[in-house]
Amino acid sequence: MTHWSGVVLGVVAALVATWVVFPPIALALGYVRLRNDVREDYDFSASWCGPCRQMEKELFADPEAASFISASYLPVRVPDEDHGVASVALRDEHTVDGLPTLIVVHGLKNDTRRLEGYPGKRRTLAFLKRALTARPAAKANDE
Repeated sequence: MTHWSGVVLGVVAALVATWVVFPPIALALGYVRLRNDVREDYDFSASWCGPCRQMEKELFADPEAASFISASYLPVRVPDEDHGVASVALRDEHTVDGLPTLIVVHGLKNDTRRLEGYPGKRRTLAFLKRALTARPAAKANDE
C-alpha cells in the first residue's frame, strides 16, 4: 500500500464514522434480499427540497447521529430525481407522496414505520430509536 492510498483509506474511514454513507440502491437491495434480519432506513428526499437539505445537514452530517444511524440501519437514499426502476418501485411500494419521508422496514417486511416531513433532529432521532424495536407479530386467532 502506498502512502497516499493509506491516507485516502484513513479519510474514508473518518468520513464513514462521521457521516451517513448511503450505498447505491441496487447494492443495498441486493444485500437485503440475502438477509432477513436487516433494518432498512429509506430516505426519500430531493436536492431541491428545503427540509431534505436541512435534515441532511442537521442529522445525516452530525457525527453522533450518523454513528447511531450507520450502526443501527442499512441507510438507503432514494432521491426524487432518480427515475430508475428500483427507485420508482420503492416510491410506489411505500406510497411516498411528500418529501422528506423516512421509512424504516424490519427484515421480514411485516413491520414498517414512517416519518413524513422533518420535525427536527431531536424528534427524528427519537423516531429512529423507537423504530429499532420490531413490533410483535400479530397472533392468529385460534378459534
